[in-house]
Amino acid sequence: MHFEEACHHAPLAYIGVRVIYPVSGAIGEGRDQRGQVQNKRVAFQRLAESEKFRAWLKIEAARAMLSQGESWAIKERVEAWMSPENLVVEFFTP
Repeated sequence: MHFEEACHHAPLAYIGVRVIYPVSGAIGEGRDQRGQVQNKRVAFQRLAESEKFRAWLKIEAARAMLSQGESWAIKERVEAWMSPENLVVEFFTP
């Protein structure tokens, strides 16, 4: 077997990614894909679709609608809440 063939058949490392949104307590994990970027995307999607996050979002959206003094739209609030500095991203090998 040539060197190139050996490298081609070498197992690829799967990099698991866990995205945590501490404010809501929601967690999403991605470890099904071979790439870190793809797993991060899957983890973020799973976080956003989790029951814990959806429940938190409903409460915060209701608060935003009830607050009289603030003119922020709900979409802008969610974007601010989900900014990278408010998320914890961990990498692991499953």
